[in-house]
Amino acid sequence: MTRPFPKHAVDQLREDCEAKAMRPFLARGSNAKRCPSCLMAKFACFCTQRQMQNTSLQFILLYHRDEIHKPTNSGRLIADLFPNQTKAFIWSRTEPDKALLNLLNELKESCTILFPNTETAQNQGRNVRDQQDILKTDEETGKPHTFVILDGTWKQASKMFHQSE
Repeated sequence: MTRPFPKHAVDQLREDCEAKAMRPFLARGSNAKRCPSCLMAKFACFCTQRQMQNTSLQFILLYHRDEIHKPTNSGRLIADLFPNQTKAFIWSRTEPDKALLNLLNELKESCTILFPNTETAQNQGRNVRDQQDILKTDEETGKPHTFVILDGTWKQASKMFHQSE
């Protein structure tokens, strides 16, 4: 079946991970016939409702290694809506992607990690900024603001957040 939409960063990352995998990712629903674009089961395909959008924001989706294979992950929805403003990477504590590190270094003044303001995050000295602070900084730098979204289960995202610099 042909894809109604071109591939975006999440599609490409998923394909790269599948090509490197030693065995297929088999989970509940793995036998379902799926739409090649949204990856939902055919009866739940929402491609006819999907409209690509543009925004002045940028998104970096940082995936837990198991989450990229799940067809219903939330980061995929962001990439579906904002394909031109979204980049996707697999998280690794010990071997982070060099392209990701370079991108984060370029964006450090206009970048925010989306994660709940937990007590542990405060104790680690994580910088929590409010919306007005973000907009003021972006006006000064002239760069679009970038949100880093940790894509995984709550447990996986917490691990990614707390075990990374």
